[in-house]
Amino acid sequence: MKEFLDKKILIVDDIPMSVAYLMKQLKGLGYTNIIEFTDSVEAWEAFAEAQLSDQPFDLVMTDLNMPGLDGMDFIAQIKNDEMSKDTKIIVVSGDHDPLVIDEAIEKGVAEYITKPVNAEELADKLKFVFEGLPFQVTE
Repeated sequence: MKEFLDKKILIVDDIPMSVAYLMKQLKGLGYTNIIEFTDSVEAWEAFAEAQLSDQPFDLVMTDLNMPGLDGMDFIAQIKNDEMSKDTKIIVVSGDHDPLVIDEAIEKGVAEYITKPVNAEELADKLKFVFEGLPFQVTE
């Protein structure tokens, strides 16, 4: 897994405590190139700027229920853009609804993690995503 620790990761969640918790988990696993936003519109602007400056994010980790640009819309904007359609996305949400999970899968997310996130599950999901392994739902 050490070969993935330099991946550029964007975290988007409107709850600062959730962002801090996920940051702590990622840093505990050894990831250091992490940028976080609690405002999804600002996150989208940063994502687009990174794409245009040829320094794209390797992974986006987003919540779903956010004001402004909700997670599903955020995902759709990434996946509907030719420059970013191959960006890997992990949803990190408290929503356990199978219909919501199915919608996220249809939109092209790589993984879906339900909150609260534990370090072992997060490490497994990151490995699956960065190695291109099949989608696995964990509750």
